[in-house]
Amino acid sequence: MKQNDSTSKSPPHAKARKFRFGLPAALFLLVTLLYMPSVRNGFVYDDETLILKEDRPDSVEDFTEIFGQRHFPTVPYYRPISRLTFRLQHAIHGKDAAPFHAFNAVLAGLTALAAYGLMRGKPFNLGRTAAAIVALVFMAHPVASSTVYPACSGRETLLPAFFMLLSMQCWLMPGARARTGAVVLWALALFSKEQAIVLPVLFLLSDTLDLVGDKRLKQPVKNASWYGAMAVVAIIYLFIRRQIFGGSEWVLATDGFPWRPLLSYVYAMQSMIAPFVQLAYEPPPEVWLVPPWRAVVAAIVAVALALAAWRVRGSVGRITLFWLAWYVIIQLPTANILEQEAHFDERYVFLAGLAVPALAASVFGAYPAIRRHRHALLAAACGITAVCAAITLGRCASFRDDLAFSRQWVKADPGAPIPWNNIGVHWLNLGDLERAEPALLRAVETGPEFVAAYYNYGLLLFKQNRPAEAVAAYEHALRLDPKYPADYNLALALQHTGETARAEVAYLAAIRKIPDNPDAHYNLGLLRANEGRLEAALGNFAEASRLRPDDPDPIYNAGVALEQMGRTGDAMQAYETAKSKAPRRADIRQNLANILLKNGRVDEAAAEYDIVLELEPENAFVRDIRNAIDKNKRGN
Repeated sequence: MKQNDSTSKSPPHAKARKFRFGLPAALFLLVTLLYMPSVRNGFVYDDETLILKEDRPDSVEDFTEIFGQRHFPTVPYYRPISRLTFRLQHAIHGKDAAPFHAFNAVLAGLTALAAYGLMRGKPFNLGRTAAAIVALVFMAHPVASSTVYPACSGRETLLPAFFMLLSMQCWLMPGARARTGAVVLWALALFSKEQAIVLPVLFLLSDTLDLVGDKRLKQPVKNASWYGAMAVVAIIYLFIRRQIFGGSEWVLATDGFPWRPLLSYVYAMQSMIAPFVQLAYEPPPEVWLVPPWRAVVAAIVAVALALAAWRVRGSVGRITLFWLAWYVIIQLPTANILEQEAHFDERYVFLAGLAVPALAASVFGAYPAIRRHRHALLAAACGITAVCAAITLGRCASFRDDLAFSRQWVKADPGAPIPWNNIGVHWLNLGDLERAEPALLRAVETGPEFVAAYYNYGLLLFKQNRPAEAVAAYEHALRLDPKYPADYNLALALQHTGETARAEVAYLAAIRKIPDNPDAHYNLGLLRANEGRLEAALGNFAEASRLRPDDPDPIYNAGVALEQMGRTGDAMQAYETAKSKAPRRADIRQNLANILLKNGRVDEAAAEYDIVLELEPENAFVRDIRNAIDKNKRGN
């Protein structure tokens, strides 16, 4: 009699289920682990404005107010969902860069899963392995690294891409629940980045091509409700943008270069097929087109893929049209039809670039002869993926910190003024003026219209005790952009050159631009006090103290002014208040002691003088006064 095996065997459907979930899990882990080394990196470039310069949020208003604010101070971006994630992490983690990078790495893994899900569903119906390879190439590609490694500017592209992929997947599924999900996810994408505004065009195209096969265009009532819902979302979005930017943010590119939109698509194809090994951030055409072999290789591969798609158009014709439209339409907002902050960058290519591996997988899968050599094809795909991953992993060091990022930027594009400026500012902040000077000079030379370069060069000159030259640099910056906040530093430099009248005008201009700048109010008060305009100075000191209530200096100097005006009681009160904020400030206690002594409060004055001598044992003036008090007491 045959004995029963004590080890039970899983039924076939259980094994299939394990494989079904095992491959996506492996995809998620591979992509996440690929980017996880970035947790050793710091913040770079835009991270300073969006994270480092922001106060830690501590109220509900700190999170809700971003829905009515511009995303970045110098460009017309409105991305409240992306910014909300920064603030939430800032509230939880503070200004520790590692959790921000970890979030991006996990989001990259989730985006790979979203791409995988899209490839597996209708109408693409790729097999599990093919869908996983497409998603892995998509997220391991060097283009994707520019959307993961930078904490802020990367996430601003990666997060909406994640929502857009899920939204497209939902739209291609049957049922009202799926379409509701598509609209909600599209709204999240739209409020994460402007690029998502074009996704409904792809919804309409998929319906026109009847990719799902449910004849949606023959259901006008149902279609009207879904597209109407998206129209409402778009109207709300555009209304908020108009309230923030005044309708001036949509500007057609009018720089006399009509071929730049075409170059955008050439750059995108080159970046996907023949990417740079090292990071080339926001490269101009003279960088990415020279030498031209990359563009030639990209063109050859693109033509070959197009010919292959044409030969099997009977089976993948509609899919080919969809991916061609995806490649073109997704890039439209950044294709230099509208004015762009940067004309070319890999983050513009990222989501549109999915069309290349996705179309290749569909086309090659339609060839029976190629399917017979699937193992060789799989090996080639794995090899391409490995090369992409190696390049991507190698780029991680370029985002180690702002200095490493800027150095790599100028290595790829020595004529770019922004990284030279950033390098100069790095050394300027560290007090290394010798290293800062050549970098800032290079920024000025390469960017004659770059306002920040002249401003920071003025800071350098001022620190080098060259105030007259600093004045010239600040004034040049203000001629380039009268709205630039250089007036405060201009006022400081003018004071050092003795031009107090012009300095006062500059301080007032600084206050008009930034009314809550306590330093501008305080220094204007000092200027006016030195000129004997004590009443006006008191107003400035009061405003400075209101804006920075823990600072004893405005209150102390208000006490000095009050004493000069003969308002002894008010002066004494000011010194007492200043003392409470800075108990170890000898100058405050000395002035308080002086005024106490003048008012006959000898014992209180003596006590203050004693503390001054504890703080400043070498203060001979106070020691003489203290000895005189003791001598006078003995004489009495």
